[in-house]
Amino acid sequence: MSYIRTRYKAVDSNKGSAVFNTGVPIAGNGGQIRLGSYYIEDTVRKVSEGDGLYMSLEHYEQEGGRLNGNSPSAKFVNFYGTVYDQWANFPHHSIPDVPTDAQVALNAAARSNPSKPHVDVPSEVGQSADLITLLRLKGRNIIKHAGNLYLAKSFALDPIFRLVKDSHKFVDQFHRRMKVLQRMQAKGHYRKTTKHGPPGSKDGVYSKSGTYSKVVQSQGVFVTNDFFANTLLKVRATSTWFPTGNFNSLDAKSLRLLNHRILSGMKNGGVSPIDLHLIWELIPWSWLIDWFTGMGQFIELSNNTVNFVCGGVSVIRETDTTYECNGKTVAGVRVEPVRIVRHNYIRRPTVVAPYAALPILTPGQLGILASLKAVRLL
Repeated sequence: MSYIRTRYKAVDSNKGSAVFNTGVPIAGNGGQIRLGSYYIEDTVRKVSEGDGLYMSLEHYEQEGGRLNGNSPSAKFVNFYGTVYDQWANFPHHSIPDVPTDAQVALNAAARSNPSKPHVDVPSEVGQSADLITLLRLKGRNIIKHAGNLYLAKSFALDPIFRLVKDSHKFVDQFHRRMKVLQRMQAKGHYRKTTKHGPPGSKDGVYSKSGTYSKVVQSQGVFVTNDFFANTLLKVRATSTWFPTGNFNSLDAKSLRLLNHRILSGMKNGGVSPIDLHLIWELIPWSWLIDWFTGMGQFIELSNNTVNFVCGGVSVIRETDTTYECNGKTVAGVRVEPVRIVRHNYIRRPTVVAPYAALPILTPGQLGILASLKAVRLL
């Protein structure tokens, strides 16, 4: 059972000394100031519960900002002005037009959907084995009845040979695609992270900046200073998809039977009709016919798609704000330069349930099948 764990670390420092010339201490004299804060909430869970669960952290750091010197009415020694007592004085900018978690999650699910543009499977996919049979017979007949070997090769066998190579290429590509699906199933998921910034942004970052005048110290000396603040908000989302079904790769070990020696024998010149006939018969036609039969049945049963369901989207917002101002001297009191950094990170899981269908045959593979159909026209 998962649960939320909280951890915290603080960095405190002496606030310094600030005393009126009359001996009366100024507010904050000798006290403590928190210059660093590191807070995190995360989810402790079992591996079986997945990842991308809730997580939140907030960091605050300050460097510099001390007052040293004697004003006409007070003395300051390494004293931090009262403006630094409240972190609320240094907030993140409010950035308009940032999408909600629900909007980000829906957009992320749509963009990470593992389905490709839908590809219709031609009706001939179930007849691929018949095409291979026809291809074998056409080549055999041409070799058998060829009166002129050169003409037979140039105008009949060469086009058929290209189709044989296409069939070999198709089997190889199909097998590779099945391996990809099997790896996806072995991992149990498909995950993608998308960025969600303002229109036209590729890095998923919103930003806002400005310069703000703040009263650093009012007792003992009156100090104001200009702080330049810059906020960067990164919005992204991680979508996780789970495949359904069982991917069984069709046997492709016999691909090696279509070795380069046989194919090269058909491709190169200097062969007799008897050699061509022998080479043609050495091609593992029976295996090719059986393989295309099994592939056709596999495609028909699956409707050429592997189904996916979205297990959820984790929306991540990471906000960084930096405040900086230069040092100066006011009425005999030296004010140090200061730099304040705020960092917030929050990850929230959001449930969405879109559907995805990943075609098994790619457009390129269907193009090869289309070329095989051309055997009917030879």
